[in-house]
Amino acid sequence: MFVSPSPATSDETCPWAALRVPVVDPTEWTTDQVRSGLRSLERIRRETDAASALLVAALPENRDSVTDLARTIGVSAREARRRRDIATVIDSIPETQALLASGSVSTEHIVSLRPVIALPGVADLARSAIGTSPEAFGEQVQQFRLASEHGTDTAAQQHSLRRFRTYDGPEGMIGLSGLLPPEQGARLKATIAALVDARWKTEHPERARQLGGHGGDSHEQRAADALLELTGIVASNPAPHETGPTRVATAKPATVVVFDIDRYQAEMLDHGPVPVTESLFDETRRSLYVLYTNSTGEIVKFARTRREPSVSQRLALMVRDRHCTYPDCHAPPAACSVHHFDEWHLDNGHTDVEVMGLLCDQHHRHVHVENLKVSREPDGSITIRDRENGAAVARASPPALAA
Repeated sequence: MFVSPSPATSDETCPWAALRVPVVDPTEWTTDQVRSGLRSLERIRRETDAASALLVAALPENRDSVTDLARTIGVSAREARRRRDIATVIDSIPETQALLASGSVSTEHIVSLRPVIALPGVADLARSAIGTSPEAFGEQVQQFRLASEHGTDTAAQQHSLRRFRTYDGPEGMIGLSGLLPPEQGARLKATIAALVDARWKTEHPERARQLGGHGGDSHEQRAADALLELTGIVASNPAPHETGPTRVATAKPATVVVFDIDRYQAEMLDHGPVPVTESLFDETRRSLYVLYTNSTGEIVKFARTRREPSVSQRLALMVRDRHCTYPDCHAPPAACSVHHFDEWHLDNGHTDVEVMGLLCDQHHRHVHVENLKVSREPDGSITIRDRENGAAVARASPPALAA
C-alpha cells in the first residue's frame, strides 16, 4: 500500500532543495545522444541511491519507523523497509557506499548483505559482488552465511535452509511454498508421484477411459489431491458426480475389529477386546470388517474397510513388483496403477498387498475390457485367466526371476 508523500518543502538548508532533473524531448536526439542521456541518468540514480541511504542511516532508529519513512519520502512501506535495509548495510560496511555510487554494485546487491552484516569477513564479501548478478550474489551470500554458522557440515546447512509458508491465493484458495532437505524432499516427491500415477486410474478405470485417462484433471491438480491424501486431510479424490470418497456400505450397521498381528490381539470398536477365534475372520459376515495393524499402530491390511491402497502399500508394491506384472511387460512403476487381483466388486476383494499388484495403463485397461482375472501363484508367478472359462491365457515368472 502506497503512502502519500509529504508536501514539498523549500528548506534552503538542504543542499538538494533546488536540484531538478530536466524533462527533455528526445525526439530530435541521435541514438548516441539517447544512450549518453541514459548513462547520465543512471549515474545520477546510483549517486542518489547512495546519498539517500546515508540520509536514512542518519535518521534515529528509535524515532523514525518504517511507516514514518514511507510517509516522508512517499513510497510504500515495503520500499521504505528496503531503503532502511540498504541504509543499515552502508552504515555497517562503509565501503558499500562508494561501490553503490560508482555503479559497481546495485541496491539489490546491498540488500542481500543485510542478514550477514555482523559476520566477520563481510567487507570482503561485499567487494566480491563486483561483476556478479544480484541473483548469483544472493546465492553467494547464502553460502557465506551457512559456512559461518555450520562450517562444512552440509547436512546442517541444508537443515537450516528448510522452510514452509502459506499465503492467500485467488478465490479463497491457500498457496504453499517452501524448501525441504534433499533426502526428505525426494521421499515426499516420490510418494506424491506414486499416488498421482496410480490412484485415479486404479479406482475408476471405466471413467478414466471415457474421460481421457485422468478425468480431465491436470498433473498439478492430481498432485494437489495426492498431497492432501498423503497428509490425511482427504481419503480420495471424488469425481465430479460423486459425493465423496469410497465408503463402506452395508445393509445394517458395520462392526469394525482392529486386529494387531504382532500381539495377536483383537479389539472391537466401541466394545473393547474380543477373543481371537476363527469366526472373527468369517468372510460370510458382510457387516464385519477387520482392520489389520502391527504393534506400532500402522495399518498393514485394510481387507474390506477401504478400497484405495495406502501410500505405504503402493510403495511396497513398487518394491516387490518392480514393473507391470502382466507377462512380458516391463513398464516402470511410475507408469502403473494398483490392481486388485480379487476385484473389489466382482470378487469381494481385499485391499491387501498380497492380493494386489502393478499393472500399466494399457494392460489395466486390457484386463477389464477383456474380462480377465489376474492371479498370483504361491511361487510369486502371475497367471492371467479368462473369467468365463478359467483358461490361462498368459503367465509371468516371479519378479526375481523375470528378465
